[in-house]
Amino acid sequence: MPGQNGNNLGGVKSTLAIDTSMRFSLNEMIEFTFEGLNLTDEFQDQWVDEEADRPSFYHHTGRTYILGARLKF
Repeated sequence: MPGQNGNNLGGVKSTLAIDTSMRFSLNEMIEFTFEGLNLTDEFQDQWVDEEADRPSFYHHTGRTYILGARLKF
């Protein structure tokens, strides 16, 4: 992609982020859910200038775990 602020190029370094999602129904009325996001704990690394490889954005969200329950009436 074109660079920002006069730089010749810009881009994002590759990552391998693994997410998961599970659902368990206890019965017809109760359901539990689990989500795990960015389980590989990847950083977002964006750069500008093909020759200098200067970072323009380096962000770490960490791993995220979400538990849920659903009741149906």
